[in-house]
Amino acid sequence: MRSMFQKWRELAKDDAGATAIEYGLIIFIIGIALGVAAAATGTSLESLINLVADTVRDATAAGAGAT
Repeated sequence: MRSMFQKWRELAKDDAGATAIEYGLIIFIIGIALGVAAAATGTSLESLINLVADTVRDATAAGAGAT
């Protein structure tokens, strides 16, 4: 029967799970970057849509007053 120390030593030498953890961390970091990019793009896209809507509203109001 192996001692607990030998089991821990074998577990420490086994690096099969390390690759999975590394890939998990990479995916997590990419996910955070995509989330930040989506949030920034969403805010600027919302500003652009509001600008277009305001411009169209102002142009429509000016055109209605000219008639």
